[in-house]
Amino acid sequence: MPAANHLWQTIKPDYKFLDVLGQGTFGMVMHAKHRKTSTDVAIKLVQTKFNSQVECKNVMRELSILRQFNEMKGNIFVTRLMDVIVAPNVEGTTLENAEGIFFVLEHVPNDLKNMIKLVDHENFEEEHIKIILYNLLCALNFIHTANIMHRDIKPANLLIDNSCQVKLCDFGQARTVPEKFKPKVLSQQPVVGKHKKMLSNHICSRWYRPPEIVLT
Repeated sequence: MPAANHLWQTIKPDYKFLDVLGQGTFGMVMHAKHRKTSTDVAIKLVQTKFNSQVECKNVMRELSILRQFNEMKGNIFVTRLMDVIVAPNVEGTTLENAEGIFFVLEHVPNDLKNMIKLVDHENFEEEHIKIILYNLLCALNFIHTANIMHRDIKPANLLIDNSCQVKLCDFGQARTVPEKFKPKVLSQQPVVGKHKKMLSNHICSRWYRPPEIVLT
């Protein structure tokens, strides 16, 4: 339980914390259980000051993308957003004085990073690799159909359930692609015109950046 962080204490009455799933510059992700419904969830805390326009924009973009996926029929490829909780400070719960925001997400028991470390390689057969790869390609096709680029694909962001179904998580660096710009953006061609859309080269975790991004 992240007792050192006072923000987590504000949701402790509703959730029982089980273990840490991940941690990064954005904050922390915890595996928790909702006390009333006994539902397993993953809670992501994004620590930010909402008086910063840039940070506000990033949080609202991720929230908007997750809500969009929630509303799409047949979404089995992206973790579902179940709730959003504003992290209050001593002055109360408003966006003006909040210290962060909690994303309550669907919990998936494994990710590819942990599977690579912990799985018994004798029981991890070629057929499993084919299924995971196929489901990953289906997941990417699904989000690209929705005009979303994830921009941070790595083993820790590929959640895998017991049937090898792949779900994408962590859309903190994701961006939307306007339909009229989609062919040019996805083919790395420059977008010109009045409504030029700039996309940063600072994407993906360092060790997973493709060569064409590193060299630009």
